[in-house]
Amino acid sequence: MTLARSRWAAFGAAIAVTAGAGGVGLVQASSNAAESTVTPVAPCRLVDTRTPETIGVRSTPLGANDTMTVSAVGVSGDCSSVPAGATALNINLTSVGATADSFLTAYPSDLAARPNASHLNPTTDLSVSTNGIMLTLSDAGTFDLYNNAGSTDIVIDVLGFYTPSTSSTPGEKGDTGETGPAGAPGLNGKDGAQGETGDTGPAGLNGKDGAKGDTGALGLNGKDGAKGDVGDTGAPGAQGNQGNQGNQGAKGDKGDQGDQGIPGLTVNNGEKGDKGDQGDRGFTGVVGANGPQGDQGIQGDQGIQGDQGIQGDQGIQGDQGIQGDQGIQGQTGADGTDGTKIYGSYSSEPVSETITGGPEAITVQAFCADGDIAIGGGFSGVRNGTVSASQMVVSGWSFQFWNSSATSDQVTVTATCLDVTPELAPPELGAE
Repeated sequence: MTLARSRWAAFGAAIAVTAGAGGVGLVQASSNAAESTVTPVAPCRLVDTRTPETIGVRSTPLGANDTMTVSAVGVSGDCSSVPAGATALNINLTSVGATADSFLTAYPSDLAARPNASHLNPTTDLSVSTNGIMLTLSDAGTFDLYNNAGSTDIVIDVLGFYTPSTSSTPGEKGDTGETGPAGAPGLNGKDGAQGETGDTGPAGLNGKDGAKGDTGALGLNGKDGAKGDVGDTGAPGAQGNQGNQGNQGAKGDKGDQGDQGIPGLTVNNGEKGDKGDQGDRGFTGVVGANGPQGDQGIQGDQGIQGDQGIQGDQGIQGDQGIQGDQGIQGQTGADGTDGTKIYGSYSSEPVSETITGGPEAITVQAFCADGDIAIGGGFSGVRNGTVSASQMVVSGWSFQFWNSSATSDQVTVTATCLDVTPELAPPELGAE
């Protein structure tokens, strides 16, 4: 199993933070904690207990319930950039080849009692790393590292250091120097909850201009102009002459009536005899046929219609009415908010991926919450592969793993984030 060593650019410019006498991690500024300034450095190895590449104060694994003391200032291990008077370090802490599940705690050497806290949780036979730890130093520039169970090799890399911010009575104002190039604008911070009113501080920089307000409502329509005078009525056209009515057609002659039909024969009654049985009823005579109807008379022709009269001219149209006044313009939008403010640090949601039997390379990335800033990252679960790259990406941290064996690995990656959103309180460091 190989632990890859890699170099990447130091993160950002100096950031004003606070470091208490015995605290670790980024915290919110308060009136009883001195401000410090972080200075990024090219990453250097402070401690590596593995053989034969031993670096720093120890060449053997850190045992169970064992503590090692490390000096960070001056020349120590491969590092020489941490000055005397530094108050804290920004480090990557890695456990290699742990023989038991355990936890590591780092703290200032002059602290009265070891904190009940964990900075890294070694797992048997795995390489486990956490990135971007802010570690407070003792007044002499040292810190202690404690291991709870089993034994494990330790690797510590330095990414930057913290020194106290200085302040003094300002001297006379010097001549105005040349204007430097404009810096990139900071991210707009979200509005925090309103605190108690404090003493009036110096005037802050003006925020960016707010977005342009919405267009004002359309003004009311102007009143209709006065109606123009009615144009003169055109002269009526002359009416055409009435056409002559046609003559009535002559009525046709009535046709002759048909002949009367021949009446039916009358049956003679028999002689009156003695009254006896009713005699049979005689037959009804045949009805004569109707005579044919006479022909229809011929209708007379239609008379000719007279011509249409000429129409009079159109009257003149009245003048256009006067246009109404312009509507009132909308209000200007509100001013923009100030730049970024840091509220603390936390670990992102873990991201897990499987590296199948190799050879195979895979990139796994973990991301901070929207709007927050990534300053480091950590991983666990590498048993058969190696870490070939570790670097910052936008709002997250990226690791590249290489597995050349036939056995797959399940790796888990997290990002260490700066909280710049006031709705989220900084997460507490959990004890083991």
